[in-house]
Formats: sequence, structure tokens, C-alpha cells
Amino acid sequence: MTNLLKYALLAQRCYTVKPDVGVESSASRAVYFHDPVDGLIVGFPGTNNPECIVTDAEWLTTSTLSLGRVHAGFWEAYTAIAPYLCIERPQIVLGHSLGGVLALIYAGALCLLGKPPKAVYAFEPPRASIDSVLGDVLKAHGVQAVITHHGHDLIPCFAPPDGEWPQPAPVTELCKTDYPYPEIYWDIIEDIEDHLIENVIKSINSDE
Repeated sequence: MTNLLKYALLAQRCYTVKPDVGVESSASRAVYFHDPVDGLIVGFPGTNNPECIVTDAEWLTTSTLSLGRVHAGFWEAYTAIAPYLCIERPQIVLGHSLGGVLALIYAGALCLLGKPPKAVYAFEPPRASIDSVLGDVLKAHGVQAVITHHGHDLIPCFAPPDGEWPQPAPVTELCKTDYPYPEIYWDIIEDIEDHLIENVIKSINSDE
């Protein structure tokens, strides 16, 4: 099993197990996995309740001390559980959708604490920040950052018109189409289906 498939399956499990940190009905939740190879892995579930939807919709930015200007809703969701997360030292951080954004922010915060993870896997994450600071932090600390874009999924592509909103690392294309990232493809049903973690996993499996 490749690492990409392994971590995508763990990202899927984040939706079905009770969080070790945070409240299940909120957007601020994390799951701990203990792996014989990787040690501690911290994963974040994506949007699956009303509080997550509210968080996703908070597109105003907020200035952080060392990670640049980030999406206010994502930052609030992360900081609500940051005191618990930042005492840990995970080797791998991962998540899908909203969870992928929280994984990227958490990985950046770990870098600033002097304990960068080996890698962060963000499956289909929306844009996290309006500038390149988060990406620069991850790169400067040698973190392998894997960000996926599957088929026609719009979530990793969409950005408000108030800045560049770059992804903090190069994007890995899964199930490439005639509509190159980040061009918008307006087929809502297909967009939603391509965003689902189970379909991301199917594409990873088919590529192996």
C-alpha cells in the first residue's frame, strides 16, 4: 500500500471515530492514530455538521503572528483546540476537505514550535491563506506537503477575489481531466462526487 492510499484511508476514518480532541458536533476536532511505522498521526475530519458549514463560510481573513493572513473560520477552528494539539509531536498530519486545511495549519504551527512533522497530507482542501507565508514555513522546515485535487472537484480551486489565496504546496492531480486545475468546471453533481473522500480513495486505488 502506498503512503498516499494509507493516509487517505486514515483521513476517511477520521469521519467515523470519536475525536480524541474537541467536540464531535463542532468544526474543532482531531483524531489520534498510533502507527507502528509512523508513530503518532494526527488527523482531522472534514465538513459533516452545521458548525463546519459556518466555519467554511467565514471567508474574512485574520492576521496570525507567524503564519500570515489566513481564513478566519479555519483559524478559529484550529485555535480552539491548539493548546491540546501543540503538546503533541506527530510525525504525520492529515485530513480531508476542512480537515485538510486544519492539517496544513497545524503542521505550520508545529514547525514554529520546533517540532515539524515529516509530512502533511491534505486531501481536497480549500484555500487556507491569502499569502505564501504558510507554504514558506512548511518548505523552510522540510515538511513534505501533499495536497490533492481530484477530477472536477471545485473545493481546492475556489478562492475569493480579494487576493491570490495560493495553496501552500504544489498540487497532486488525481484522475486528471480536460479541465486543468484550477479552472472551474460547472457540473455540481460531478464536482461534489469528486470531492468525496471515498471517490478520492477509488482514484488512488485505480492508479496503483
